[in-house]
Amino acid sequence: MAEFGSDVTRMLVDKSIMDLDKLYMEHHVVENRKITRDKKRDWKSRYFIMDFSSRTSYISYGDLVILSENKKPGTLTLKKAGFVLILLAAFILGFILGSGILLYLSTEQTSFSILREISNTNNTSPDSDIVLAPTSSMQSSKRFSREELIDGLFWSDSVERIIPRGFGDEDDRKWNDFVQRTAIVRIERGCGRMQNRLVIFEDGTRACCRYRQNTDQIQGEIFSYYLGRLLRLPNVVPSTLLMINSSDWQWMSVSNQLKTSQWAEDHPVVLTKFVDDLLPAHIPLALKTFTKDVLTTGTNDGVLLKGNDVLLNLFTNSDPKRTLDVAKWMKSDNDAIEMAQWSDLIIFDYLTANLDRVVNNLYNLQWNPDMLSSPTHNLQRVSVSDLLVFLDNESGLLHGYRLLDKYEPYHNLLLDALCVFRKSTIDAVTSLSTSKHLGSLLSRHLPAQDMLPSLPEKNVNFLNQRVRRILRQVEDCSRKLQLI
Repeated sequence: MAEFGSDVTRMLVDKSIMDLDKLYMEHHVVENRKITRDKKRDWKSRYFIMDFSSRTSYISYGDLVILSENKKPGTLTLKKAGFVLILLAAFILGFILGSGILLYLSTEQTSFSILREISNTNNTSPDSDIVLAPTSSMQSSKRFSREELIDGLFWSDSVERIIPRGFGDEDDRKWNDFVQRTAIVRIERGCGRMQNRLVIFEDGTRACCRYRQNTDQIQGEIFSYYLGRLLRLPNVVPSTLLMINSSDWQWMSVSNQLKTSQWAEDHPVVLTKFVDDLLPAHIPLALKTFTKDVLTTGTNDGVLLKGNDVLLNLFTNSDPKRTLDVAKWMKSDNDAIEMAQWSDLIIFDYLTANLDRVVNNLYNLQWNPDMLSSPTHNLQRVSVSDLLVFLDNESGLLHGYRLLDKYEPYHNLLLDALCVFRKSTIDAVTSLSTSKHLGSLLSRHLPAQDMLPSLPEKNVNFLNQRVRRILRQVEDCSRKLQLI
């Protein structure tokens, strides 16, 4: 076996000057194809071997160059020993870090009980008014009893305690004061449709700014928000109006950006507080199952309702007694949090005749049977709290009312599906039913009364009718409950 001299050893160390042809001619060469894998492994344990199997300029099958006979069988070279030590150290370090992370997550998981109470803090920063307490993404396998979930027609106190706090009247007041008193320093593209913008205030606070040429869409957005506040819904995000005026101190820093946005002067825009960490929200399995059971598809006139079956409520068994079986659908606290908020969403969208969230999906089932499996339009979930956020309500109270002939069967379908309510919401609806000036109640929240026209009297009448329809649904559910 030929031994390498010092010159060849130097060439092995410095590959940049290695003469591969010289190695090939002066040292022992074995064709790669003529040795078995076991034989090659045995040689590599005793010799230094260079594998030129990928270099076909020597021979078509590649070759092995045996460089030196200075290994002993079974010995471990210093280089290999170092490599093994590095691998062993990396494995131990990874095991320690992985165990630590699992222990930390386990501790965080057990720090929240199945029924957890989410409370507010006294932080007054505009971006910190809502407490978004962590929530587990892993659901408990426990099935709740009826008594744990509902109290008569209403969600139980146990469920009410775990519903995220969301937004309230104080958040509304703070947001309105902040927007009216703070300068805007930057406008960027974002927040949905082409003419919407992401607005940044001088302290870094962000808002989604909704611009529409059609004033009734601005009315629909802001009056739907005010109605949500009258209903005490925690899911509507603080919003307020501002007039565009490029020469005003609030808009002066972004006057050039206003021109590129093609916004008209002296036009109202809706500024909605920006909420971070939003995820898509889906229609709950219970409601999805119910709606599919009572709809047929494939007709020219759209989706048809299956007669009297539409009067079945969401939480009934298929047995003739139709006993309430809430626990059938509730498997964890997350399910209860979701369904309690959906009960509010159904009421809110029925009152406003919002067709851009669930109703349009029901209508489109005739063309796409998988519509209910897609994320719900204009509904998002805050990742750290499971709060549902009801976004983009511009079709409410005006545009939606104009299309009642087309969409009313679907509005009724969703309301008929509901027989468990949040007591605070029904109390608020009852209070609205006694008001003789519902339109004035909505308009009084405007920052200035001349910023927008009031809700037309015809639309106020529609709203009053829908308030009474919800109370009739509560009465119907009460009668069903008495028959159980």
